[in-house]
Amino acid sequence: MIALSGPEFVRKPRDEIINEILESIAKEEMAIANLMNAEAEKIKRVVASHDLPKAEDFSQLLSLQKLVAEILEKLIQKQNIIIKKLDMIREFKATIIKKEKPHPYHPMPQYDNEE
Repeated sequence: MIALSGPEFVRKPRDEIINEILESIAKEEMAIANLMNAEAEKIKRVVASHDLPKAEDFSQLLSLQKLVAEILEKLIQKQNIIIKKLDMIREFKATIIKKEKPHPYHPMPQYDNEE
């Protein structure tokens, strides 16, 4: 029987993990900005290349508008996921801060085996 192996798991400090997640979010944001810019440029080219007197020109514009609207809807969904990731990081950081810095009136209990 052949043993399957996956990537080796390496423990990293929490701050490093959070920074990696934030970096991935920043890259996603740049990709979203680039997609939005590309769609805007596409619309500019189509509008600039037509005098729009014919019905088929309007039909093409409507098709383009529908495509752009679909892409923007997907980007909005992606943004909502990014917001949830950021909220999770914020909550995670708040939990860590609570654990590391107890309230002065409610100190964390000390156990016999802790120093």
